[in-house]
Amino acid sequence: MTTNKKVEKSKEETKNLLPMELIPEKTGFVSPLKEEPKELNKDEEIESLKKQLEEANKRLQEPVNLEERIQYYQRKQELIMQLDRLVNESERLKTIQEEIEKCIEDDEFECESYKLSLGKLSQYRNDTMFSMNNPVVIGDVINCVLNRINAKMDKLKTEIAC
Repeated sequence: MTTNKKVEKSKEETKNLLPMELIPEKTGFVSPLKEEPKELNKDEEIESLKKQLEEANKRLQEPVNLEERIQYYQRKQELIMQLDRLVNESERLKTIQEEIEKCIEDDEFECESYKLSLGKLSQYRNDTMFSMNNPVVIGDVINCVLNRINAKMDKLKTEIAC
């Protein structure tokens, strides 16, 4: 029964204490502001933060000393040359693709203008292991190659822009 008295005393003691919500030091309770905050346009704030982030990233990526700058710009130049080569190859493949589509429209099983071949390279000669003149298959291969070239071009463009 002594335990009940202790519990009763502790209940009585707690009645006299202030609730924890009224003591901000212990609860982390933040009292409401007396002044209302200025309303900011969230879209403008987001845009300004994006610009600040882009500028900070550019500053971090740019090299500091001369040797690093030379390497940095040589790498950019290599990427630009690769991109230029891929653009030229893509344009060439697109013209071939247009001619292949004409063969497909003419419903030709074999195209005499183009041949797809797979060969084995050796020191003295190149051996053709497989060849095909079907314009549909050649067109599909060109589409696949163009898709890969376009993906690589996009990757190079983003790397150059950074």
